[in-house]
Amino acid sequence: PDTYDVIIVDSTDPIGPGQVLFQRKFYEDMKKSLKPDGIAVTQCECLFLHQHVISAVGSFAKEIYPKAKYYLTNVPTYPSGLIGFMFCSNKYDPIEDLSEERASRLPGLKYYSPRLHRASFVLPKFGEELFQ
Repeated sequence: PDTYDVIIVDSTDPIGPGQVLFQRKFYEDMKKSLKPDGIAVTQCECLFLHQHVISAVGSFAKEIYPKAKYYLTNVPTYPSGLIGFMFCSNKYDPIEDLSEERASRLPGLKYYSPRLHRASFVLPKFGEELFQ
């Protein structure tokens, strides 16, 4: 308990043995494993293809973590070219607590920027409705 600063889960899809990684107990276990100010990020499927999975995970993630938000990124080799992630934290909000100053100290970035970071959390209307 209270061991990890960050947990990153790049999981399989929610079929077969991978189903447990998309269930409430797994998210509760991650919370127990995180330090009080820790952050967990999990692969959370494509908004265009797996709305039922994302809606379920988003629903219980928001009950477990004070800060839980779904976001998207482009991955051209994935179906639809997008994949989503669930950001979970007891303390940090992925948008409000973003440090532009800290990001500016990362040399040589070709893709990431604070603007892109914030934009990743902007969902299409049907995606926003999943989390209301």
